[in-house]
Amino acid sequence: MSTALFAGTVQTHVGGYNPAPPAGEALVGALRACLDEAQLLDRHGFDGILVAERHGRSECVAPDPIGLLSALAGVTDHAFLGTYVHLGLLHHPVDVAERFAQLDAVSGGRAVAGLGAGYHPDYFALYGTDPAARLARLKQLVGLLRTAWSGGELDTEWEGRRLVGSIHPRPIAGTIPIWLGAQFPQSVALAGRIADGWAVAFPFDRATWDRHRESYVAGCTAVGRAPTIALSRHCWVSDSPEKAAELYVPYWLAEQRYYFDRGQLQHSDFRSTGDFTVGNAVPNLVLGTPQQCAEQLVHLVRDWGVDVVKLASRLPLGPAPEAVLDNWRQIGEEVLPLVRKELTGSSERSPSPRRVLEPVRDRPGDLEGDRPARP
Repeated sequence: MSTALFAGTVQTHVGGYNPAPPAGEALVGALRACLDEAQLLDRHGFDGILVAERHGRSECVAPDPIGLLSALAGVTDHAFLGTYVHLGLLHHPVDVAERFAQLDAVSGGRAVAGLGAGYHPDYFALYGTDPAARLARLKQLVGLLRTAWSGGELDTEWEGRRLVGSIHPRPIAGTIPIWLGAQFPQSVALAGRIADGWAVAFPFDRATWDRHRESYVAGCTAVGRAPTIALSRHCWVSDSPEKAAELYVPYWLAEQRYYFDRGQLQHSDFRSTGDFTVGNAVPNLVLGTPQQCAEQLVHLVRDWGVDVVKLASRLPLGPAPEAVLDNWRQIGEEVLPLVRKELTGSSERSPSPRRVLEPVRDRPGDLEGDRPARP
């Protein structure tokens, strides 16, 4: 039988694209809404909660995902808490190691470190960080984090600085799962070789998906690691697919245009601005009645080979917060039990999402010669 985990996305951007930034009570309300959303996800059947990192964008009310996840740890009990993704190259690696370890401790061992090389030039400009050689530096960061979390003594060079010493606290299980966000061939292959999972944020057409998945699995096989694939899908429940599309597709198309304009969208159905139509959007979304949404999610697990489905229900332009919370309730109470029943024979959520959190000591991987620390 196939199994899978289902995580909800707590979105941290509100008010459209480049709006006047919320301040005062509006900012407080937006951040408290993130806590309310996470608490609802945890109580209504979701296995995990995921948060992105964004900077210099006025619609983003929480640029620090680890800090937000630490706050979410206080209002949740079950769900794993992960970044999707954290832009580690913008930050000092010791700070990254310590903050993830502290999140793991405060959450009782529920942290997942989704890492990405980053793409947005404004983020690198804001931090004064060189975007060159991102994949090589990301590979080094992964090795450094694993050494630090396992209690090893750091003794390495990082961007012209010597790092010497060890970190405290350390993760409860001695390590934290690392997923790499990747959408281009070189980074997808790297995820298979060095990470515990592949995190996919953008929609792919099926041919591109199959090529990337084959490359990722081959990388995992080469180093003796079982693959874990996390795929993002927006989901909206309604009386029919048509009604769901009418409400949600305009928001989704606006978001894809944002990334298309920045060269991040790889999809054969979206080659030009004229391709951003409802007809092209619908196959990339999960829409319809609870039964129809459940069938689409089962298809992703069984036919696409997905292990973790990252669900999203809100974008910068909408829907309204109250509607989003109602949608999450429907997914948790009506959709996910149907999915689990079909996949495992039981509609119940697993007691603990240990399948992605289970530590694997002495992980194999393509880090030989690049390990940034001595044992």
